[in-house]
Amino acid sequence: MKKINKNDSPSRFEDWKAYKRPKSWDELDGNPIPAVRQIAGAKYYSKQELRKELLVETSGLCCYCETKLQNDSNVATVEHVQPKLGTVNRHLIFEYANLSISCKGGEKDPKPKELHCNSSKGSKPIPISIFDSRIEQEIKYSIDGKVNGTTVDANKTIEILNLNIKKLSNLRKSTVFGLIFSDVENTVLISEKDALILYNKIVSNKGYEYYSSSNK
Repeated sequence: MKKINKNDSPSRFEDWKAYKRPKSWDELDGNPIPAVRQIAGAKYYSKQELRKELLVETSGLCCYCETKLQNDSNVATVEHVQPKLGTVNRHLIFEYANLSISCKGGEKDPKPKELHCNSSKGSKPIPISIFDSRIEQEIKYSIDGKVNGTTVDANKTIEILNLNIKKLSNLRKSTVFGLIFSDVENTVLISEKDALILYNKIVSNKGYEYYSSSNK
């Protein structure tokens, strides 16, 4: 998994919070309001605008499974990394530092469905935050598409997010095979030169473009 580097909270989001003083997540509307409907002096912000900012931070990917996302409420949702349910974390509901973007986690898949990412996580906290560099150090991927943890916390995080379901494992495996093999039968490995080019792109984070394009 990739550590998410947070940007400063959008000024318009902070202005809206100061104006609205929201108590419930539902007070953040779904779509931008047309300018002609703006009330003089009022501040407005929407989930659509917030998703746009968060997608920039994840390079357009789900913060957990890293599949390609679009700024569409049908496929992407604002994720509260520290769960917003209960009284303990109520102060974090509109805290930008606690927000990221997740896929819908299989909610719209046909039955029998296997929930993953935010849908599997629900109100459970994950031991290793996606904002912590440990996420890259303790969670590894194998060539067969499996996600492996090197610590107890890492394995618990993988379990809560349900990242090893067949759908995700097969997707990762096909992506990896599409990169390291030069033929459709997956029998001929790419050259050492091409492997080095690929490695350098991945190290520089440009390698995530491959994964994105394979999941449009």
